[in-house]
Amino acid sequence: MPKVIDPIRLIHELGGNRVWVYDSQKESLCCRLCSKSFNIKIRSNLFHHVRSNKHQKHLDLFNKTQTIELEEQTSSVTRPTFTMDLTRMMIACNIPLAKVE
Repeated sequence: MPKVIDPIRLIHELGGNRVWVYDSQKESLCCRLCSKSFNIKIRSNLFHHVRSNKHQKHLDLFNKTQTIELEEQTSSVTRPTFTMDLTRMMIACNIPLAKVE
């Protein structure tokens, strides 16, 4: 009896939904980073691809992009807080905002 392959578990093993998409009609997994499609019945091709230099480079670039986007979101939240804190401090110290340059 052939093994039943669970695509969800396979996607989790290979890097998650951010990297892989399952096509149920073709029974294949598509790597979003490299735009390559693989038959899920041939698991060795999937694991070779994950270890390939091309995939690793694309994955590093993807992770750097995610990190930069996260840092930008975090910094945009802190900027208004800094501006408000500075304004409150100046008002508390009786420094006219018109004189600040």
